[in-house]
Amino acid sequence: MPDARVTLEASSLGEVGTVTVTQDGSEVGAFGAEGRFRTTVVTDAAGRIPALAVPAGTYRVLVEAPEDAPAGYGTTVMAPLTVTAATALDLVLKAPTELEGVVVDDLGAPVPDVRVIAVTQMGVGSAAQGVTDADGAFLLDVVAGASYSVLLVPPSGAQPLARRVLGPIVPEGIVHTLQGQGAQGGLILPSGLALSGRVVFQSDGLGGVLVQAIPSGTDGDPVLAETVTDLTGAFTLVVPDPGLVE
Repeated sequence: MPDARVTLEASSLGEVGTVTVTQDGSEVGAFGAEGRFRTTVVTDAAGRIPALAVPAGTYRVLVEAPEDAPAGYGTTVMAPLTVTAATALDLVLKAPTELEGVVVDDLGAPVPDVRVIAVTQMGVGSAAQGVTDADGAFLLDVVAGASYSVLLVPPSGAQPLARRVLGPIVPEGIVHTLQGQGAQGGLILPSGLALSGRVVFQSDGLGGVLVQAIPSGTDGDPVLAETVTDLTGAFTLVVPDPGLVE
């Protein structure tokens, strides 16, 4: 397929060599401040990429279909590639994977209007998101082979429900179904515990302060709950009940 973008990214390199396209010697890649190497090339009319001279190491390979690609072709993350001398790279574009599931409460009842956000951990485009229907079901288009965290954000209502973070999840196949421990494999969105407090400075309440609850030991995951203090500095967060989470 012509005009497909192919990106190679490595954070762990062996020998550091010159990064060039061998045909004309022009530079196509660069090292970041942390030593991470990343390069992007475009396939020619025959669907081939130019021969590259890159540092030895392990790479993640991302193939992005051109805008005029036939229906069904999407972005594909390939398995990690170890580059040594004269490594050949076979590129495959896959159809997007559909990520599906059903969100239920503690009693197994479907929960509609839950925001479902799939955040890729590789920097592959923007996050995919949607809302559960009346049956608690959702369906998202995601990138096959990419690693995701999935955030379930409950709707506001009389019964407090807590956010939930799932992952890492690596979707594969045409349809990838998320299975939980709820009724018929539903993903349980647990009842929450309300935590209230007040933010003060020199005895005066501070309004407009962002308050977040972040799971300990899970650096980089989405927050479990967040809110902003009112004019008096008061806030209420709804966090998962540890006894009810799967």
